[in-house]
Amino acid sequence: MSPDLAGYMVARMLGAAPVLADAIVEQLCAASDAATQSHLPPGAATESDADRLSAAVWHSIWPVERCAALPSIFSQYEAYLLL
Repeated sequence: MSPDLAGYMVARMLGAAPVLADAIVEQLCAASDAATQSHLPPGAATESDADRLSAAVWHSIWPVERCAALPSIFSQYEAYLLL
């Protein structure tokens, strides 16, 4: 990965930090609430619960629309690097 692409990813993650934090809190609270209602210990009960939680957080940062735009962004960086 070129330094420009790595820089884009780092900048994207730093810019998305508040969204990421909100998504993590939302997913952890939902899991905790579900556990409380079921009289279970808080947290993901199964690996599939953890996968679902992780996927929800990932999609808050990288929604489908943004992922669809990535090839275009990468090709623009590659063209820039060839100049």
